[in-house]
Amino acid sequence: MVPVGGKQEANGAAYAHRLADGAARFELLVHGWVFMTNHVHLFLTPQQNDSVSRLMQSLGRGYVGYFNFAASYQALGSQPEDRQATYRSLR
Repeated sequence: MVPVGGKQEANGAAYAHRLADGAARFELLVHGWVFMTNHVHLFLTPQQNDSVSRLMQSLGRGYVGYFNFAASYQALGSQPEDRQATYRSLR
């Protein structure tokens, strides 16, 4: 869940930021977390019945967009010399 190439710290920070925002928005207490390379462990106390499900839905939707953007940006590497090179690299 967290890695895109060697960007684990930046991706973890992005996920932690979204977690903090979501916890405040959906009324949860976050007691702890562990970010693994392909999943996350969360220790939460919900204040509402649907707090955890709403948080997880929000995290999934928000982080997937970030992750896909970061992955596509990294796939391009340095600026390509022409549009056809960019198009071929994204196939």
